[in-house]
Amino acid sequence: MKYQVIVSPEAESAIIAIVDYIKDEFQSPRTALKKFRRIKKEIAAFKHPPLPGHRVLDDPWYQLGLCEYVFDHYRLIYITNSSTQIVYIVTLLRTSQDRNRQLARLIPADESL
Repeated sequence: MKYQVIVSPEAESAIIAIVDYIKDEFQSPRTALKKFRRIKKEIAAFKHPPLPGHRVLDDPWYQLGLCEYVFDHYRLIYITNSSTQIVYIVTLLRTSQDRNRQLARLIPADESL
């Protein structure tokens, strides 16, 4: 079984922002490229079960089926549809960011994905 991985525009923007920050703030295009490859490698791991990460236990995110996978200093937020075999990458956050606040900004509690 193989999952199709879809990366949201929000997640793509977050990846670009991380890479640009490393490139600009640390003057290190090489490190930025390595980080980009690392993030893409982690996302590619979602193509094959078992999927990494765990379900977000906080409501309302639990009810929406959101999951998270933490690696390095980042938190990948995703949702899985087993019947269609699709993993939807919602966003990528730094672990220092308030997850609930960032998710509330993206997904109002009265909406579903």
